[in-house]
Amino acid sequence: MRVIVSLTILLAMAVLMTGAGGSAPAIYVGHDKVNHTFGKRGPGNDGVIADAPIKVSGNLRTGPGEAEVHENEIDVFYVVDGGSTMVTGGKVVGGKNTGPGQIKGSGIDGGHTYHLTKGDVMVIPAGVPHWHKEVTPSIAYYTVKVPRMAGNGPATEAVYVGHAKVAATFGKRAAGNTGEMASTPVKLVGNQRNAPGEAEVHENVMDVFWVMDGSSTIVTGGTLVGGKMSGPGELKGTGVQGGQTQLLTKGDVMLVPAGTPHWHKDVPKSITYFTVKVPKK
Repeated sequence: MRVIVSLTILLAMAVLMTGAGGSAPAIYVGHDKVNHTFGKRGPGNDGVIADAPIKVSGNLRTGPGEAEVHENEIDVFYVVDGGSTMVTGGKVVGGKNTGPGQIKGSGIDGGHTYHLTKGDVMVIPAGVPHWHKEVTPSIAYYTVKVPRMAGNGPATEAVYVGHAKVAATFGKRAAGNTGEMASTPVKLVGNQRNAPGEAEVHENVMDVFWVMDGSSTIVTGGTLVGGKMSGPGELKGTGVQGGQTQLLTKGDVMLVPAGTPHWHKDVPKSITYFTVKVPKK
């Protein structure tokens, strides 16, 4: 009996250390489809880049919109082009329920005003009103909708990160540049790789990558080789055995579910990518 118990424990440890316990497949969306979502809405373009396991979309506004509140979703915006005057917080004027956990109105009374321009990032916590009050003359922005959960933290105010700070996070890691843009209520990271990195598994976090520039060959799924714990729920190894191989290029989006091994196996020159880290439910 002791032999059986010992073998069971060793097997469980082996699965933990290699990431071989089975994992969800990564989701890849090519740049042609992604770029199309930033165009005018119409037949064949509902703006959706991915809708499961979380929603990712491209948006284009050419005028002010309605004020909104998403009770159960955090909005992460990255401004691709153009700009707007955004108001967050305060109270929605004439608010009406338009769906489960969704409220829309004609504007916002009070709140804070931000002038969004190309390269800016904003995080709108669940339950916080927000409104593109003015658009001059248009704004295109990438959105990741993160489900509300305890792991997202207690933030109740919008988080704004200006384009200068955002751009710096894509540079070389050094003192004062950890790559982190924001960590409340969800972690956002700017990354630049000039060579292959270690293979990784994040047991409790989904990575949503949007490639800003360059390219890499990424391997997802399969089995982590030489996996070792590098932190709570974090494993790193020398590579991935098996799995699926995908060439990432500028404009591509990839969602890597929690628990799925991933590895930038080959980086011809460099790759720069924006990452939203979504906590596992």
